[in-house]
Amino acid sequence: MIDYVCYVDTDSVVGDTNININGIETTIEDFFHECNGKYILEDWFNKDFVKECKGYKTISYDNNDIVDDDVVYVMKHKIRKKMFLIKCGDESVEVTEDHSIIVERNGKLIDVSPYDIKKEDKIIVIV
Repeated sequence: MIDYVCYVDTDSVVGDTNININGIETTIEDFFHECNGKYILEDWFNKDFVKECKGYKTISYDNNDIVDDDVVYVMKHKIRKKMFLIKCGDESVEVTEDHSIIVERNGKLIDVSPYDIKKEDKIIVIV
């Protein structure tokens, strides 16, 4: 039995982050290239790219429940933010400083920034 579940959302993670799309594990970078959607934003100067993604589902966390949810879009862009390596058991993810991390604190699920994670927090991760 696992005594923790790892939660990771994919907005503000690095391209080699593993994600689950339609039951298949891939990286967010590979999914960006495989997604057959049209570009919503294609800004070569700022290196910002957003693709619409229809027909794809991913694992999500909604109202204390793990669900399959629709992927609306996938984004690729350059950033200049502080990065954090978040580790939970054998799992890890590299996230930006403004990425939400779901933790269990005092019996409640709350989202915190990487700056606000406490040693006693139980990180919630969906893998």
